[in-house]
This record gives sequence, C-alpha cells and structure tokens, in this order.
Amino acid sequence: MPAESFPRAFGRYTLLANLAQGGMGALYLACQGEPGMEKLCVIKTVLPHLADKEYVARFRDEAKVVVRLSHGNLVPVFDAGTARVDGADELYLAMEHVDGKDLRAVWNRCAKKGIAFPVDVAVYIARELARGLHHAHSSSAISLVHRDVSPPNVLLSFFGEVKLTDFGLAASTMKTEKTAPGVIYGKVSYMSPEQARGEPLDGRTDLYAVAVILWELLTGKQLFPQSEPNLIARVRDPKLDAPSQHAHRVVPALDAIVMKALERDRDARYADCEAFRAALAEHLAQTAPTTDNARVAAFLAQLFGDEIADERAARQKLVEGMHALRQIAANEKAAQKNVPTQQKTAELADRTPPSGGIIGAYLDGRYLVKRLIGEGGMGLVYEAEHVEIGRRVAVKILHAIYTRQGEVVARFRSEARAATRIGHPHIIDVFDSGTTVDGAVYFVMEYLDGSDLAELIGKTGPLTVQRTIAIAREICQALAAAHKAGIVHRDMKPENVFLVTRDGRQDFVKVLDFGIAKTMESSDKVGRLTNPGMAMGTPEYMAPEQAAHGVADERVDIYAVGAILYEMLTGRPPHEGSNILEILTRKATEKPKEPSALRPDVPPELERLVLRALAMDPALRPQSMDALAQELGRLGGPAPSSVSVPIVVESPRARRRYVVAGLGSGVGLIAITAFIVLRLNATARPPAAPPAPPPVAALPSANSEPPVALPAPAPAPVPAPVEPPQKSSPAAVAPPSHHHASAAPSSAVPKPSKPSAPDDDKAARLADARRSVAEGRAALGASRFGDAELAFSHADATGFERGPALTGLAEVKFQRRQFGDAVTIARRAVDAGGGVQARMVLGNSYFKLNRYDEAIAEYRKVLEIDKGHVEAASSLAAAEKRRNGG
Repeated sequence: MPAESFPRAFGRYTLLANLAQGGMGALYLACQGEPGMEKLCVIKTVLPHLADKEYVARFRDEAKVVVRLSHGNLVPVFDAGTARVDGADELYLAMEHVDGKDLRAVWNRCAKKGIAFPVDVAVYIARELARGLHHAHSSSAISLVHRDVSPPNVLLSFFGEVKLTDFGLAASTMKTEKTAPGVIYGKVSYMSPEQARGEPLDGRTDLYAVAVILWELLTGKQLFPQSEPNLIARVRDPKLDAPSQHAHRVVPALDAIVMKALERDRDARYADCEAFRAALAEHLAQTAPTTDNARVAAFLAQLFGDEIADERAARQKLVEGMHALRQIAANEKAAQKNVPTQQKTAELADRTPPSGGIIGAYLDGRYLVKRLIGEGGMGLVYEAEHVEIGRRVAVKILHAIYTRQGEVVARFRSEARAATRIGHPHIIDVFDSGTTVDGAVYFVMEYLDGSDLAELIGKTGPLTVQRTIAIAREICQALAAAHKAGIVHRDMKPENVFLVTRDGRQDFVKVLDFGIAKTMESSDKVGRLTNPGMAMGTPEYMAPEQAAHGVADERVDIYAVGAILYEMLTGRPPHEGSNILEILTRKATEKPKEPSALRPDVPPELERLVLRALAMDPALRPQSMDALAQELGRLGGPAPSSVSVPIVVESPRARRRYVVAGLGSGVGLIAITAFIVLRLNATARPPAAPPAPPPVAALPSANSEPPVALPAPAPAPVPAPVEPPQKSSPAAVAPPSHHHASAAPSSAVPKPSKPSAPDDDKAARLADARRSVAEGRAALGASRFGDAELAFSHADATGFERGPALTGLAEVKFQRRQFGDAVTIARRAVDAGGGVQARMVLGNSYFKLNRYDEAIAEYRKVLEIDKGHVEAASSLAAAEKRRNGG
C-alpha cells in the first residue's frame, strides 16, 4: 500500500485509521454501509509483496477457521476475500469492531492509577475465556488450538463483554500449511511448557495460557517477564509460586484452581476448558455471585472515564469525514457495472431470478436470498446466505409501496442506524445495507433461530419467577445501552423480544425493531419522523405520557418493560380491551390489578417493583434502566418454592395488538388523549430528567485538602505494565485525539417516593435498606461507584435508613468530583438524620467548591457534636487557612 492517508477506499469498505502495522500486514479501523447506516469494523490485511507463501497460507487458514466460529466470547469474522488496491489483490478479513480495550491496556491503566485488579473481575474474565475456548476446541467441524492466548488478544468491551481475537496462529485440522519443524509461534510469556518444547498441542495449551493471565491479574506481576534471562528454558520447565504468595487477597480455594491449571504436566491440569470454566464459575458463585458483564463495564468506566466518550466522538468524526470518498467509490463501482466483462455479464445473468422476484436473487453480488421468513409493518424479512463465506444472514427489505415515501424510508433506515449505533450483544446486529436493483432499501442482520417472547407466553402461559427476572434483566441491559447512546425504543413489547440459544444457554435476549426509535438529542440530523400530536407504539405497553402527547424519554421504555414483566408473570398485559380507546381509557382510569391477585406466588418485592415501573407518574418509576436491572438482580436469588400454585389466566387467550399510528386523528382519540393529559396534570409531579451516567474522575489530590471519610480499600500489589506485544489485536482504540469533550455534570439523584406496603412488611423493608446500605459501603470502599450509587438509591427508595443512604450517595458524588450535586444531597442527608458523617461530606464538598465560610460552619457543627473529631479539626484548620489566603 502507498503511504498512509485516510480515509481510503478498500473494496466495499472505507479505511478510516491504522490501528496497528506489522511486517506482514496491518489492522485498520474501517467502515461499511450507506450514509446514515454506517457500521464500524476492523479490517486485517496481508500485504502480498511482503508476505511469504507460508504466511499467506496461514492467513487463508485463519479465514477458513474463524468464519465458522460463532460464540459470544470470540470476536466474529463476518467477511473475507480480496480487495484490489493499486493493481494488486490484498487478502483481508473483516471482523467485529469491539468498542472497548484490550486486556493489556486495561492492566497498564490499573498500574498507572495504582488500582489492584479486582479479584472477582479477574476470575470472571478467565471464566469467559475458558467458555469461548471450549467452544472452539469442541466444535464438531473444527479441531483447533489458539496458541496465542495473551492480554493483547483479549478484548473487553465497554458493555462488559469478554472476547478472544486473532486466530492467526491457530493450529487446526483444516490447515493446509503446517508449521515447520522447530518453528514455535506465539508469545513466549504465555506459552505452555509443551508448546515451548515444540510438542504436539491440544486445548490444554490454551487453558494454561488463560491460567497465566489469571495468575498475573491476581498478583499484579508478570509470571514470565520477557526481560528475564533464559526465559524459554524457564517456560519449558516452570517452577511456580501460588498467587497467594504474592497477593494475600487470594484465598486458598482460588489458589488451588489456578495452580491445577498451571501444572507442568498437561495430564495433571483440568481435562479441558469446560472443566476449568466450571471450577471458576463455582468459585464465583460462592464468593461473588453478582459479578457479571455489568460489573466489568463499571470497572472499565472507573478506569477510563471520559476517554470512552472522547474515543467514540473521535471515531464519529472519522466517519463523518469519509462521505465524499464513499460517493466517489460508489460512482466508480457504478461505472464498472455499466461495462462488465463477458464473464461478469454471464455471471450476473445467472444470478438474476427468472421470475423477477427476490427469491434467488443476489444482493450486491454477495447475499443469495433463499426464502421468506417473516413480515413486519414496513418490510419483509428473508433468509439469505453470504456466498463468499457461507454465513447465514437475515435480510430485511422495505416494502415496494413505501420506496417513494420519504418519511417511511427514513424510519426504515433509522431502525438499522439505531441498532448499529448501539452495538450491544442483546440488540440484533446489523452489519450491512444497500439498495436492490428495483430501488428498495434493505439491510443485512444476524440470523436469529428462536422465538419471540409473545410466542413463548402464548404457548406456555406465565413464566417462572426466575425465568421472568432473567429475561427482564437482559432486556434492561439492552435498553440501558440504547439510552446511553441517546436512543429511546418507544415500542417495546413481547413481539420485539427475541429469545435464542446462545453459547449453550437458553433465553438469550435480542431486542428487535428500532423502527420508531427516537433520539434524546436536542436536534436530530435526520429530522423529526413523528409529527406533533402523533404517538407511536403499542397501547398495551405504551406509557400514559407517550399516549397523551408523544413525549418520550427513557422512562417510557421503563414503563414498557414493567408491562412486559407483568405479562411474563401473569400471562396477560396490565391493561386490556377490545379496542384502542378501551385500553387507553383503562390505562388512564384504572390501576393494574396486583400480579399476586392473578398469581399468588409472585414475591412481594417483585410485585412492588413491577407496579413502580407501571406508575402513571414518570417520576415515580425507577429512573434508569440500570437502576431497574440492579433491582431485578437483587431479586434473582433461588426460586421461592416448587409448590404448585394456581395461576388465574385465560387459556387460550387471543393476543390482540393495536399499533397506534397517530392519536388525535379522530374525535374519540382526541377526547381520550385530552383526558389522559388532564389526569396526568392532576396526579403527576413534574417529571425529572433521567440522570446521565456520570463520568469517573481521577483520584482526588491529597495536597492540603480535607481527608475523605471513606474506608480505605485493602492494600494489594500494583500491576506491572505488560511488555509490548509481538502482534497487536483489533482493539477498539481510536487514533489519538486532542479534542476532549467536557462531561456534563450528572444531575442529583432524585428522591424516590416510598413504596406503599402493609405494616407487617416494615421489618423486611428495614432489613433490606440496611443490607443495601452495607452493600453500598462495601462498593464505595472498593471504588465501585456505580454499584454504590445503585445500592444507596435502593436503600433510599425503601423509605428506611435514608440518612445513611443519602450520605452514601453524597459521598459517591464527591468521589466523582460532582461537588455541587454532593452539596445538594448532603443537605438532604443532614435533614434525614445523617449526623456527623453527612455534615463532614457537606463540609468537604463546600471546601472543594472554595466556599470556605460554609465549610468552616459545617466543620464547627461537627465539633460541637463530637469535640474529639480529629478529621473535622484538621479540616477546619485547612479551611481557615485557605480562607485567609494561606
């Protein structure tokens, strides 16, 4: 390739930036798709004039292997082929762009910040790697060993996913070019003894490498430093210490797991990665049962803070700057199609379906349309095959009658744009788009084999409590990601929740149909797709304020999830009727019947949560999807009972769904809309704006500043930086940018209303509040501010222990350097009986805001209560010195 210049056309892709350059090829951040539906990806190339025959053969082998791998813990490759560049064909793989960091970068950031890698997160990462590797090792069609499992090849997404990439060194039965005798591939520091000795390998080699990574994360040290003399000899015959000899925080049970996986003799290790995964999973279940992808995401947010938004903004600028080049490439492609070769003409003729229909057609010469599998309001969905790599996909094509209706086309495009923009594992993946020869817009998405939630409920009736909670949590995770991307779904219903089997686990949620999604930005580049006075959605799941006047912030999705929860538990929506007017009238005049009246085994806490989500007043609902997911997680323990309980539900029940295209189009609809507005105005408080996810700030400086009343985390070894790798991986790292957007301060945590409950339930709520405060304190001490905020918010919502809960929330704001919010909440904490601790947070916050007189007043009040309070005395002296110019 010539000297680097971006953006650059590369076949059907546009290269935006170089991520890594090696002697044999490069990794590029790239983009595909039409304007407005662009999807980022990573292109891995081989330079033919530099690569020798063996490397090219190994690259082809990688393509054969990885396009057949499909697992949530493996980075998917969705395209492979050649692109003509400067008269030469370049081999390439196109793989998923992971919005996150590789494990090496995460470990180095821990070292820079002096933060010990959390034990539970380290075990979780190792467990997920073992899960993905077991899939690769046990595939019926492929028998491969990765051979290069190392921190640069482990990607952590900002959604908390753990993905292994780069199978370029994989040893597979499919390989045509074998490794030469005496040649060892891989990074020595992560090789198993048998790999370093050049012996035949199996899956236990990769298992050993995962154990090395886990040992390093637990201890903060490299097990086999690259700078060590005679490194290869030590790797061949290792003599290893247990992790606890370098980190006292490692318990004996975890020691035993790690050391068994690191046995020199592979026969003494776990039999395979599945056995290793099971051991790690059992340890997590006993020591940190709530550790999940949300925990990993919170940890990454703590480490990288505002950089996450900065990198996303930098990538968006690259995308916005490429449109002119894409138009030139499109014109060149069109010109080539007008003068095809004789062979190309024959090929195109063969690919044109004789009937003129879409079945049997080739879209963009790549996707063979095979059969119709579904139909929606705006388009048809077909099964198709990516002919170059044999991948099954789904293609959604806009109905021909809508092709000339600009607003409908824009809404259709918005569905693909929204899914692409969010990029979450629980949201359907859209990875290509285009236009048919007849001018119809289409987009290509992953093929899902399963059933939607409406179909499941229709067949089985109400779901078990545990299954309901598990499905609802994944729905919340998907929508939380959408909301953080500034997108409200607005039409959540059971039909738009698709359940598939993924990685051996049933009920893996995929949220569909963002066709009427709305951005929460002040201005939409596409323009308003919903006219004033129009409400979009399905009445059974539509929030009252959405039905009344089309207002849609993230709390309309919270209401819809509450309605879906209700239906999963009872088999019926919270409000039903024979027509739209009847449903909306009941929604405005009747409270939903308690789920326990239809199903006595519904736990009281779950019932209260469902009814809170269905509150007519948006301010009374949980204020974010993260908060709703957290509360569901607290309820996701063992099933309450196996005793059969009668469930009151009509069976079979006709499932009517009325999609509202626009309220106010008839006299009756205008009347019901006005009625809902009047009722909302009469009963609701002004809705609070949903809190934005706060950025994680740097640790506060200790220079002449008052100490913070927080328990200090237990000391642990500081991770050492990982040496630069021999080969980089396609981590989602944008080019350096000097444009750092300042983060908007998060709003103060709103004061939730006390949920109503009978007197005999007060003791349970008090115990729940105290438990949540204790959990919040523990999370705060570990600098897990997101977890702490959710725990304290939950405690505050119970109506008990509000003083300690609000004090904790104020401390979270203080640690995030949101001192104005900390003052507001600390004042409430003082009024709620937070005592000395609340006043100290208030005084410290005033101090940070340079409001020294107010800080001095608070410190003096503390000393009036406790004359021996050392922190208050020292803080008072520091404040007086600052006020006096010292």
